[in-house]
Amino acid sequence: MSSNLVLLTKSGYSYGPYLDQKINKTKNKVVNTNSDNRKMLSLLSRSRVDYFFIAPEEARALIKKSSESIDQFSLLEFKTLSNSIKRYLICSKKVDLKVIKLLNKHIPNI
Repeated sequence: MSSNLVLLTKSGYSYGPYLDQKINKTKNKVVNTNSDNRKMLSLLSRSRVDYFFIAPEEARALIKKSSESIDQFSLLEFKTLSNSIKRYLICSKKVDLKVIKLLNKHIPNI
């Protein structure tokens, strides 16, 4: 990868042990932001940065919700990383126990 590319990362966010280690060792310029994913996509589309990491399902939904065309982005999926980081569904205490049990029943264990 070219060392003149600019990586955008979220301040205080962990991308998992493997990527965090690679980011810390990169020779590329790293720009940290407190912005949400929409702002990060805007920075990318305006060529302020060259790339950032995001879960595949989040990337597709983000682009779909934005005014940007998916054709202006390249989505690269790292197959070896896709199952390395657990994802969680967080519910408030207001969610009924019956709903929690249904969620647990229908979400496969990985």
